[in-house]
Amino acid sequence: EAEELYEALVQFFTLFCEYQTQNFYLAGEAYAASSIAHTAKKIDAENAKGSLKINLKGFVLGSPFLDFQYAMKNQVEFYYNLGLIDKKQSKVLQIELDKGLR
Repeated sequence: EAEELYEALVQFFTLFCEYQTQNFYLAGEAYAASSIAHTAKKIDAENAKGSLKINLKGFVLGSPFLDFQYAMKNQVEFYYNLGLIDKKQSKVLQIELDKGLR
């Protein structure tokens, strides 16, 4: 996805060259976080090559979902503490989650 996003940005800044010197920030939330981070890395790499320069100043990630295993690690306990599941459901879910995370 980073490659496609980068190519779209190149097209944009080629068509609207008056924006090339403006500070540019990427932003995304949840599942977009990974794409945003990879796109920022791609922009940085291409800028170093002397390609069309995108004046990237930073990126913002809102509620990033970057690592499934890390994100799911404490979900069962979280649901239990909220009262969404009981103790029996908690045990069953934790067993299944542990199987899936192996």
